[in-house]
Amino acid sequence: MIDALRVAALAPVFVVNLGSYSTAFASGPLVPPFPADDPLAQAAAFIVAALFQAKGYPLLAFVFGYSFALARTSRGHGAAERADALAHRRRRMLRLLGIGVVHGLFVYWGDVLTIYAVGGLLLLACSRWRLRSLRRLLIGLAALALLLLVVLMSLGPMPPAAAPAPADRLQAVLHNAGYYGLSLVNAVFYLPQTLALMLAGFVAGRLRLLRHRRWRPSLARVAAWALPLGLLGNLCWAAAVHVPAGSAPRSGFDAAPLVDVLGPLLLVGLVARAAIRWQAGRARLLAALAPAGPLALSIYLASSLVGALLLGNVGLGLRPPTGLLLVGALAAWAALVAFARAAARRGERWPLESWLARA
Repeated sequence: MIDALRVAALAPVFVVNLGSYSTAFASGPLVPPFPADDPLAQAAAFIVAALFQAKGYPLLAFVFGYSFALARTSRGHGAAERADALAHRRRRMLRLLGIGVVHGLFVYWGDVLTIYAVGGLLLLACSRWRLRSLRRLLIGLAALALLLLVVLMSLGPMPPAAAPAPADRLQAVLHNAGYYGLSLVNAVFYLPQTLALMLAGFVAGRLRLLRHRRWRPSLARVAAWALPLGLLGNLCWAAAVHVPAGSAPRSGFDAAPLVDVLGPLLLVGLVARAAIRWQAGRARLLAALAPAGPLALSIYLASSLVGALLLGNVGLGLRPPTGLLLVGALAAWAALVAFARAAARRGERWPLESWLARA
């Protein structure tokens, strides 16, 4: 199931990342409608905001922690086995950090691998703690993340970028690298949230929350309130932050960061419902996605290369309408997943995954 969730989480990553190639920081965290006065483009931007924004990276962080817990328990219980597992995981995180830095500098400024690798290294430091201590740490990180969220909201909307990305390819690469550096500074605000999501996944993995049948009643209760509340909250948030064409941008209190709470809330309900269906053998879509899970890293990086070549200033610099971009991003995700699924079923392991496995 974890492999399936990892692949499913890439769908919103595709949609949001590909939509940000032509705007960078100029539009803040949202994908703006293009053309701005086109009703179809505005509807597509609303759909992206409500159903895709802040839905991919939180689920990937949770799955990251959950899979770490599974790897921890699969390598034996002796001191030598545990030490070997920690050393192996540390080398993997360092290699993942290297991939993230190269990806962020030269391909896509919004790279998530860097912060995931840093979070993974920090998670290693507390991986041997007891569950009671991990829960306390999780509560502390969640409280800190909420505090930083309030600070971000009080600062007001993000100002637009000083200039659009240059058309010259070399300057565009330097422009991308500069925004990647800014994103690392901005990541300081989001590191506690990312760590909290990873730690939540790690604790859930230690408890076998998604796999053991004893948790099914609890999962059902969570899904019953989190799904409708999360969906309603995200729809209301998308309506609140949406600025119609011709309207002046909003100033003062910034509601945009609220999605970092509302997005995970919806995911809690979806993951709980998915776990119930998986245990009952009725999650056919997730079962179809699962074989591609071990190749998720290559799928993610392939999406960035597609975006850079087609939409980025280092490539063709295309600017498709937002509706077409939404459909195209989902189609690209489906095509890459199908390709990876077929490769995995043939027993293939792609170069990046093999390099990480040899860590």
